[in-house]
Amino acid sequence: MLEYDSEGKVDFIEIPEVLKETFNCLLMGIDVFNTKAEDLVEKIDEIAEYDRNQSDGYTYFFPSLGLSLWRSKRNARRFV
Repeated sequence: MLEYDSEGKVDFIEIPEVLKETFNCLLMGIDVFNTKAEDLVEKIDEIAEYDRNQSDGYTYFFPSLGLSLWRSKRNARRFV
């Protein structure tokens, strides 16, 4: 899903997990969909800290990257 700002520039990109079989989503060499959530957050946090005031253990916002990660609460173990 793409969203655009008033000037027609991309403002938001969402890449759903269902695309992981056809789309290789890498962030600075980290495989986003094939890395355990706990490990993914830790690895990205080493690059740019997530906002611990906005995290609920399922959503993580990395302001300096303009990146948000979200995972379903269903079948997920909460960590902060």
